[in-house]
Amino acid sequence: MKFKTLMTILACLLLTAISSQAQKHIDFVKLSKYVGDYDHRNGDRLVVSNAPIASEVTYIKGYRVYTFTAEDEGIREAFYTSAALAKSLRQNLNSRAVLMSITCVLVEIASDQDTYRAPFATKIDGINMDGDVVWTVTGPPPPKLKFK
Repeated sequence: MKFKTLMTILACLLLTAISSQAQKHIDFVKLSKYVGDYDHRNGDRLVVSNAPIASEVTYIKGYRVYTFTAEDEGIREAFYTSAALAKSLRQNLNSRAVLMSITCVLVEIASDQDTYRAPFATKIDGINMDGDVVWTVTGPPPPKLKFK
């Protein structure tokens, strides 16, 4: 009886730990440094706050993913995402939102000449000038952590 109780408690603790993986909160202006730091790994989860609204979403045929760029005062960051999130994001680009909060997973992008890490967006909140969330779009996690 004690063994079953102990195993049940351990199982609950394990499920709680898995379901609440820590997400690092990063301000948009510090994202480049965070992503480029070798202490972080593919699959790390983070939430990027105060990201400016993207102006367009494009498809990258070679990697079969979509990308959008957030740019403000000389800081430019590319985000990758799924087709589902890209489609929903396109519908909200000309809304009242002025900033985005982007939930991401770090992935690796490799080409013949270069390999780098980039954020893959799984959820985006559009935030208006009052700080209110005016829309939310979501998509699946990346199908893989290394794109070639």
